[in-house]
Amino acid sequence: TRIDLKQELLSLSLSGSSATTTWTIVGHTSARNAVIVLSYIFVMLFSMTYGPCSWIFPSEIHHMRVRGKAVSAATATNWMFNFALAWSTPPAFRNIQYKTYFVYGTFCICAAINVFFMFPETKGRTLEEMDDLFAAGHAFSAWRLSSVPKKTLADVEAEVADSDMPSEGDNKHTMNHIEKSS
Repeated sequence: TRIDLKQELLSLSLSGSSATTTWTIVGHTSARNAVIVLSYIFVMLFSMTYGPCSWIFPSEIHHMRVRGKAVSAATATNWMFNFALAWSTPPAFRNIQYKTYFVYGTFCICAAINVFFMFPETKGRTLEEMDDLFAAGHAFSAWRLSSVPKKTLADVEAEVADSDMPSEGDNKHTMNHIEKSS
């Protein structure tokens, strides 16, 4: 059974926001120890949810024609944000100190809102169902989608037969190799 990715992303966003709020307690030894524990918990949860998301989610929602490019773009974006985060965190702690956690908490809340409204659940859906979902214009109302009509193999084969796409035994589109030598 596949993971309920949307629920995990929502829970991490909200727990990350809660953790950053806890980290802002200044001047207490127990708070300092909590920062260490919550940092490890956050990294563990991140590596199980958002970390692999840039590889998993694009491959589950994009059509085969654009899947490679979409996964490449998502991975490149992920690494650009990783670089920006690593580059900006030390100056942020130097300049605004503990308030940096408020910035991270705000990003976590924005991520939760983004996941809730824009990420359709992919669990139990085929690529064809995802194509239909986006073709119907539901990209910005994923929170309203409780179910998408299931497609059987017969439904997909009927769509291929109705389209101009060649099937396995179809000889409409052939390619011949002609070698020219001098």
